[in-house]
This record gives sequence, structure tokens and C-alpha cells, in this order.
Amino acid sequence: NAILPGMEVVAAVKPPHAGSSDSVVGLCSIYGNILMHGKLTSETATKILFTLALGKVTQFLPRLWGYLRGAFPGVTIGVPTMRTPPSIAETNSTLRAALFLFFAVYSRQLMAVNDEEFFDKQLPLPFDCQFDISLMLRQHLYEMLWQSAVDSFDLEHAQLLLVTSRLFNQLYDRHARREFAHFERNHWHWPPVHSKELADAMGEPGIGAAGGGGSRGLGSVFDSRRISMVLTCIPQVLHFRQRVRIFQRLIEEDKESLNIGDGAFMGGSMVHDVTVSRS
Repeated sequence: NAILPGMEVVAAVKPPHAGSSDSVVGLCSIYGNILMHGKLTSETATKILFTLALGKVTQFLPRLWGYLRGAFPGVTIGVPTMRTPPSIAETNSTLRAALFLFFAVYSRQLMAVNDEEFFDKQLPLPFDCQFDISLMLRQHLYEMLWQSAVDSFDLEHAQLLLVTSRLFNQLYDRHARREFAHFERNHWHWPPVHSKELADAMGEPGIGAAGGGGSRGLGSVFDSRRISMVLTCIPQVLHFRQRVRIFQRLIEEDKESLNIGDGAFMGGSMVHDVTVSRS
């Protein structure tokens, strides 16, 4: 509480820089490393998270975010554009540990905040901060799950992936419950992913092997760890229509593998097509 600048002066504080000796980032990175290299369910981790999430350090999240965001000049508060978000991968390990602490405390505090507090009172952070943080999380998840070798992650990267995906999903779920009144749906989407793996698996014409699409079947998409993690952990980064196509293709392949067609029998019961009226 003593080392963090107050809200009235945080904007005037010189932002932290990689390689510089910074007391705020240094202290936060100590606690971040304790969480990152231990268990988030341990007694020590629980004490850290609850102390910071339950308000014993006054306005911890907005004060720390106002300070840390200066290290990411690509973030501009309150300007919802399709700009390039900041890259966590380009920061040093000390700053990443401080961000880990921020993400972990934010995630823990969201568990105790109801929708009225989140939307109407904008707790624990206002919408402009949510916008920038969600962009940072989205970009980081894209870098880690799509542009990096997932199998080569060390403990630090694995823990950072866990806490960023959890917080990203928490923010997405909140805004989905209000029908994306504050953020557009495409705010959560990754840039268009033109992956040969995904194209081959879906059998998209003109993209797969020999220009004729894939022949392995869509189920093989889950042989790729990165695609499997995207579809199971953060599917909202793909456009809804793309997810529908994947789902429908999986159903078709299940039918083909079980020889289920129109009028076919399965377990002694007739298979029927059913039309559902959503209204």
C-alpha cells in the first residue's frame, strides 16, 4: 500500500521499463513468482490473493493497472479500435511476474463481484480498463497457443497461460450475460487464422493437401494440441459460424463411422430428424 502510487498521481508516474530497477514491479514480481512457482491453492497463495483481492490494499487493481499499463504503449484507454495489442512475450520475466500477480488477483476478485457491481458500479475495474486488459489477454493467448510451440512451455509459461485463459473466459462470460452491450462480439476474436492444420481437418477446398482439402477427417483436428486447446479452452476466439461448421462436421463423421443415415437403426431405435422451434 505504501509503495503503490495513489490514483491521483498514477498517471504522472514514469512507466516501468524493461531492465530498469523498479520498486513497484520488483515487489509485485516477488509475490507473482511465489504464485507462479507454487500452487494457487496453497495456504501462502491463498493469503496473498485474498489480502490483495479483498481490499486490504486500497484500490490495488486500478492503482497497479494504471502503473503497469505504461509499460505497454500499444494500449490506449477508451479507444475501441482494431489496433495491435501489446505483447507480453516481449517483456522481461520480472514484469511478466508482476502481470501474473495482477491477472491472478483480478480473477480472484471477480469471483466475489456480482453482475450489478461489475456492470453498474464498474467494479473492480471500469470498462475502459476491461477493454484494454481483454485485448492484452487475447493477444497473449494468440501468441502462446498459436504462434508458440505449446509442447515446449516451461512452468512459468504454463502458469501464465492458465491464469490468462481463466481471466479471459471470466471477462467473456460476464459480457456475454449482458449480450455484449459494452464490447462487440468480434472484440474476442483472434485475427483470421489461415492454418493448414485446420483447413486440412475441415476439408476446405483449395486449401488442403494438393489443393483438394484434407482427407483425414475433422476428428484429426484434435491431434493438434494447439487447435485442441483453442477449441476446448477458448473457443470464443473463433467466429461462431466457424465453430458451427466444425460441430456439424463432427456429427456427420460420427454418423458415418456408425453407419447411421436416414432411416438407419442404432441400438434398436429408429433415428429421426427433429425440427425444434426456438420460440
